[in-house]
Amino acid sequence: GGGRVLTYGEALQEASAGRIDDPTVLAAFKAEVSDAERLDDGPRRIGAMVNLAALLLDLGNRSPTPDLWNARYNECIRISEDVLAISPDNNEAVSNRDAARRNIGLRAPAG
Repeated sequence: GGGRVLTYGEALQEASAGRIDDPTVLAAFKAEVSDAERLDDGPRRIGAMVNLAALLLDLGNRSPTPDLWNARYNECIRISEDVLAISPDNNEAVSNRDAARRNIGLRAPAG
């Protein structure tokens, strides 16, 4: 898809089917966060951020090199902590953050 843009709904379907390697999926998740921010829609923004963090966690898990997976995991952690600053009881954000932290530790090269 040269330049094709997914709707957020389409991107969610792709992600739920495990097809997350296409960069248009990540782009659509990020666009949804931006749209919700622009519309000042707090609940929509929280949901979009939680989904984006989960996607980044999955992308980190699929990343073959430390620079790639660390970037994905750290972005997941940052977004999850942003969610928790607004919504401290958000269990999904806690789960995403903790999994990313754990995976950074598990995948760190022995040294």
